[in-house]
Amino acid sequence: MIEYYSAGIMDVALGIVTKKIVFIPVVTAALLALFKIVPNDKIQAVVKKSARFLASKINVAVGKKSWFKGLWNATIEPWLIDLLDNTVVTFMKEFTAELKSDNE
Repeated sequence: MIEYYSAGIMDVALGIVTKKIVFIPVVTAALLALFKIVPNDKIQAVVKKSARFLASKINVAVGKKSWFKGLWNATIEPWLIDLLDNTVVTFMKEFTAELKSDNE
């Protein structure tokens, strides 16, 4: 039987203090520094390439199933695109706009 352990805030704090999990803040700081060093256009290019790769894999997988392709193209894909565009894309756009609003 698999047992799950949920670490509380004190467990994490004690782990950091006793140097048992010091790598978590170090790795986080390293990633944040890396994101400040690497130009935004390079990061965006990797994200765009990854997104297009994932979407192409989904399209290929759906295209192999001829009985499902028509349903996917006519109904599911447009709904999925609308869902993502109306929720995730809009949220991120407005979220970043609000974060930037105090910089004006």
